[in-house]
Amino acid sequence: MVVLIIKKVNNVKNLKILKQIQSILKHRVAINSLFIFSIQIMNMMAPLLVMPYLSRELSVDNFGMIMIIFSMSAICLVITDFGFNLSATYRISQCRDDKSEVARVVGGVLLSKLLILFLVIIFLVIYNNYSSIMLTNELEFYTVINIISQSFIPFYFYQGIEKVKAMLISVFFTKFFYVIGVFAFVDNNNYELVILIYAISNLFTSLILILGIYKTQYYIEKPKFDYTMKLIIDSSQFFLSRAAILVNSSASTLIVGTFSGANQAALYGASEKIFQASQSVTSSITQALFPYLALNKNSNILINVLCIVGIPLSLFLLLTSHFTSDILNLIFGHKYVGAYPILNYFLVIIGISFISSMFGYPAFAQLNKVKYANYTVILGSLFQIIFIVFLYLNNGLTAINMVKAVVITEMIILICRLVLYYSVKRSF
Repeated sequence: MVVLIIKKVNNVKNLKILKQIQSILKHRVAINSLFIFSIQIMNMMAPLLVMPYLSRELSVDNFGMIMIIFSMSAICLVITDFGFNLSATYRISQCRDDKSEVARVVGGVLLSKLLILFLVIIFLVIYNNYSSIMLTNELEFYTVINIISQSFIPFYFYQGIEKVKAMLISVFFTKFFYVIGVFAFVDNNNYELVILIYAISNLFTSLILILGIYKTQYYIEKPKFDYTMKLIIDSSQFFLSRAAILVNSSASTLIVGTFSGANQAALYGASEKIFQASQSVTSSITQALFPYLALNKNSNILINVLCIVGIPLSLFLLLTSHFTSDILNLIFGHKYVGAYPILNYFLVIIGISFISSMFGYPAFAQLNKVKYANYTVILGSLFQIIFIVFLYLNNGLTAINMVKAVVITEMIILICRLVLYYSVKRSF
């Protein structure tokens, strides 16, 4: 009799657990995470599919130059985005039922990006004329096209209204175009076409998603200058945060290439590409959580997601650390096996940044203290700048030293966020 009672209790507990798992999987955060994850995978898989071809087809220096240009484009993209991918997402998530206000936000963001783009292009031309990394006229032109194309992709709109399925379809076709184009037209004699094909694929994404705004029954209002300036001012903190992240992420390849040459940039960039692909899993979850927690203030789901994803992720990273040289050889070829210590450090960064991102914008959004996440990133970037200056003064700006500095910086950001979050939560 006792045994039967125990079995019934266990069955009831198992049924409850199963229902909880099903409810989590059916939750719109889980669905949006899946869509954003798929988009991130395609954004990362497209370069990873062509990287094995490019790393074998191109010389190490030419491959390193491609990595430097991707890094340069990422830096310019953060500047032209000016934090709108966070601030506009947050604003639209708050007023998604007011279509006229959403239209004002989208119009204002597009005008803001146009104004900032003008300044960025001027800066890029000046930098190329005075930098030790001299781009050819073709590469400079293709890079500008790519920056313009990426800048107007309205991901913030679809994330704000939590309708990211349309993004998935457009990104799939444009990335497919990019992969096919590289295999069909690029070789060591015309490696510049990698950037041109990438730019055209981003242009298609931008046009499709801007037109898609009207298909979702929203529209774009003609922007007013005073409202646009208000959006820029409101987004400045998010921009400072994104710019701070640049110091220990996308800018690292450019810095290493500038002071240590294209060869070191190639080794660092190869490892960073694998890191970015892996990070797609975590960033898709935090991007989906951000608008949800900003609206619903549900702290339980934050902890649940942290446990559900964090534990298997940690085990995966530990296992992967034993095969980094094999992974580099498989993806990029034997010329890049020497980058395995760099990749091992990047695996550590993946684990740290996942926890840090969960206790960043999603966590502080539920406490109405999003700006605190910005403060921690800015503080971390200051430490990273100090590390970079120290390495420069000691002729140590190599790939391995740069990634070590990034590990320390990410740890500082994580500790600051944990302390701030639990301090604010106690008084909230």
